[in-house]
Amino acid sequence: MLRTKSEFFKPEFILIAALAAALLFTAASRFRNGGARYVRVKDCRFKVEIADTAEERFLGLGKRKKICQNCGMLFEFSEKGEYPFCMRDMKFPLDIIWILDDNAVSVARDVPCKFKGEINPHVLADKVLELNAGTAEKCGIKKGDKIFIK
Repeated sequence: MLRTKSEFFKPEFILIAALAAALLFTAASRFRNGGARYVRVKDCRFKVEIADTAEERFLGLGKRKKICQNCGMLFEFSEKGEYPFCMRDMKFPLDIIWILDDNAVSVARDVPCKFKGEINPHVLADKVLELNAGTAEKCGIKKGDKIFIK
């Protein structure tokens, strides 16, 4: 069906165009920010979601029932700082790895989902990696390990 120029200025067409533009902007934003990427520590490789906005960092993995065995979430920060984490709305336990300049600077193992308060290793970090509990042990991840992020 061929449309006339005046049909493109109808409110319903403008609304549909605006929604399409918003979806494209969101997809482009996730692509620009990396979307899903990969992290390798020793012989273990993980597909990670990137949390680099305040909203994504606040929610984290909260409210999810689980993540895949070799999946995780990578929190990226624009500045080096101390970044305490909590288990708000978590449904499964985690290993949490604080990273500075692509090196593990602290590892919290098997943090229970019902943990109250903050987990704060009091170290400077520019990234934090959350993985399924037991993964750090299985992969032998420890302080000082090189973290490769693609």
